[in-house]
Amino acid sequence: MYLHHGKYRLSRVECWNLDHTLAKVIFDSLCQFKALERMGYPNQIVDIVKAKHNNTDNTENNGEYDKECIELWEKTIDDMMFSFKEISLNYKNSPYYLYYEKKYGKIPPKQSDKTKEEILNQEKEYRDRISHGLQLFAEYFQALWD
Repeated sequence: MYLHHGKYRLSRVECWNLDHTLAKVIFDSLCQFKALERMGYPNQIVDIVKAKHNNTDNTENNGEYDKECIELWEKTIDDMMFSFKEISLNYKNSPYYLYYEKKYGKIPPKQSDKTKEEILNQEKEYRDRISHGLQLFAEYFQALWD
């Protein structure tokens, strides 16, 4: 990916594998965003924390939930980062991928072998976690500023 006359240009391979290309860019960008000294968090985070405490008051929070909101926002960013990192790595931490690699000798076997059913359950949890992070990215996309 490069900039040419003010427009981003991609190679054929980058275009053909656009999900992977964009995942790398988004993951790196989220890492930089997380490293910033940010001053706030999205209003949706405040609503979630208030709902958790059964607080339906629509007035300003006046810092009452700041610590909890900051922690939830950081966890949300971490969840987004996890998803884009896994996609950019071609799902190399996938339980099914690791099982396959171990089965064919590319990864040394661990002490306890898991059943295929356990691996498939772990794979579902892994894919669900990635989907959750992508949904959070879509939900908070316009809040990725400070």
